[in-house]
Amino acid sequence: NNQAAYKICKKNLRLENPDYVHINYLMAQVVSACTTSLRYDSILNATLNEIVTNLVPFHQFRYPVLSLSPIRHPSSCHECNSTQEILKELFDGRNIMADCGQHLSHNRYFAACVLLRGRERYQREDKDERDLASARLSHRASKTMVHGNNRLEPEEDMGAIQANNAARQLQQLLTSTDSHRVPVRLVPWVSTGGFKVGVVGEKAHVDSEFMAPTERQGALIANTTAVRRLFVQQFAKFCKLFYHRAYVWQFLSANGEIDMFFEAKEGLLDMINSYELELRRCASWENEDRGDTRSGVAGQTNLPEQRMT
Repeated sequence: NNQAAYKICKKNLRLENPDYVHINYLMAQVVSACTTSLRYDSILNATLNEIVTNLVPFHQFRYPVLSLSPIRHPSSCHECNSTQEILKELFDGRNIMADCGQHLSHNRYFAACVLLRGRERYQREDKDERDLASARLSHRASKTMVHGNNRLEPEEDMGAIQANNAARQLQQLLTSTDSHRVPVRLVPWVSTGGFKVGVVGEKAHVDSEFMAPTERQGALIANTTAVRRLFVQQFAKFCKLFYHRAYVWQFLSANGEIDMFFEAKEGLLDMINSYELELRRCASWENEDRGDTRSGVAGQTNLPEQRMT
């Protein structure tokens, strides 16, 4: 929504007064990243039908949220955004294109589709990760080319992002032991099979005056119970407007019926309750598996006073 897009422009892109030009460009980047696998051939392709099939387990839970990474100020063009860093930022509330990012840690994901594009340095499976990391640093220091203010990695060592590497990084997010980061939590009955990954070897095209260019870019289309916070906000606004009969007479003068307002209120309330019930089921399931009561429904939905008469 626009509110989340404005926050991203102010915090991530350091724009003091973002306008619709900035918002539209940000949205264009998100749409471009989400449809990359439809426009380029790749080993792991993800069509819209496949994405929808994996994301929507039940008809009532059909409202996904989007995320984009990296979103950096143009002065940060020297940063090398690894696949691991991109995946972490995709599940960070600061990059979510909906005003529910601050509630992600209290909710569960039904499913998530990660779409990666760009190139990364090849990895060798016969090396230990520590040795490989140190070799990368020394190799980058000796062979990294400088072009203006941008750091370019050597072409001969670059290739499409490796799907196995991305899948391994996603599994680490599920089992993260970092004290500064809450693990990504899927609904219990999905376990570790809730991710779909699409990989395209084409570099993203970014306006360097608006956003820092990068060799790699990622987009996330996720179905999470946190989206209910958006419906709660809309429910509160709806109750306030209808209580004061705002714009009601225009609707009635166009041959509308007053009962339609009450039906809309009940439908939205049922949707919020269905997400809340599903979240409680997740907490109960997790407690039964562990034999304790550690899981709870934090950040519960607090509906406003329903003054509709």
